[in-house]
Amino acid sequence: MLIEKFFELAPNPNQVEVTAVLSKLLTQYSAPHRHYHNLIHLECGLHTYFTMYSKIDVTDFFAWVYHDVVYHPLDSDNENKSAGYFLKDSVALGFNIAQKEQWEVADVISNKILETAHASKSHSFVNDMDLSTLGMDKSQYEHYADLIRQEYVPPLSEEAFTLGRIQVLEQLLSDEHNPIFWDREFRDKFESQARMNLSVEVGQLQLKKAAISEKV
Repeated sequence: MLIEKFFELAPNPNQVEVTAVLSKLLTQYSAPHRHYHNLIHLECGLHTYFTMYSKIDVTDFFAWVYHDVVYHPLDSDNENKSAGYFLKDSVALGFNIAQKEQWEVADVISNKILETAHASKSHSFVNDMDLSTLGMDKSQYEHYADLIRQEYVPPLSEEAFTLGRIQVLEQLLSDEHNPIFWDREFRDKFESQARMNLSVEVGQLQLKKAAISEKV
């Protein structure tokens, strides 16, 4: 689906030029340190979106495709670097530098961080697509959580990862009066299960944290 939509939505009709851009993009997402933030993640997000909607906006599509194109687990500037990567590719993709869409895509990528819809600066489908994994069934969620851990440990220690992960998950759960998901369709489908999955993992991590403390 990713490749098909990439050619369909790229403004440039020259498939040779679009193919060259896509080839580099696929290489980026195939790096060995990407256990979760890889091509499977992109495909799953698109599949989830298209189970609810028949068309996707050009801005949302390219923001989704490029949102993790630059990804290093301990780098706090991945989003801005990914937005810059897209802007470099945008001319070859056929975006005119004067067009509003090009800058909208970059803005969505820059503002896409792991947070609830209420806190998000960018009300787009991209954040919901990214967070939809949180609302999958128990086994899928556990697989996701394990892949995230593999991206961080190493370089982080088990203790550092556990403490950081608890903080991230508790932030997502912190305001029960505001939804995790911005779009109503995503919210209806994933909100309840996501909160359950997050709460279970936090409990497991708290036990792990206590066990680590006992060993020190």
